[in-house]
Amino acid sequence: MSRWAKPKSISPQQQLTVVSPRGKFTPVIKLATDTSRDAAESVGLIRGGDAIPTVGNLAGAMVDVLERHSRKVKLSGVMLALTVRKEVLEYLAEHPEGATADEIASAIKRSPFTTRPRVSELNKMDAIIDSGARRKNASSGRAAIVWRKA
Repeated sequence: MSRWAKPKSISPQQQLTVVSPRGKFTPVIKLATDTSRDAAESVGLIRGGDAIPTVGNLAGAMVDVLERHSRKVKLSGVMLALTVRKEVLEYLAEHPEGATADEIASAIKRSPFTTRPRVSELNKMDAIIDSGARRKNASSGRAAIVWRKA
């Protein structure tokens, strides 16, 4: 029985392939593994020369992936802004006495940091107006504008 036992594989990688061993202490050279092959295919690489027929190189492929991701992120941000604007307008329509941005945020269960910019946008769009009244914010104690629907 030998003193050293071969370690069990704990990864989904394929067995290492030895490429022309040069000596007893030369490390084994690893060719493509299943995980690297899957990663390459996910960005459009074709193993065996790493040719990317549609883009031209790995950097180009990564830029394409990042651009697609950033478009999705921008779209989700725009959709959130539209949703919050709608919620703010609906709340102010139901409460003709008006409310501060923080009161609206609390009522619609959103962060004030999400709601305040939407209130400013609605004001610039003339969808809501400053009622002239001021109320103290619960969080800061500072006077805040009471907004109402235009």
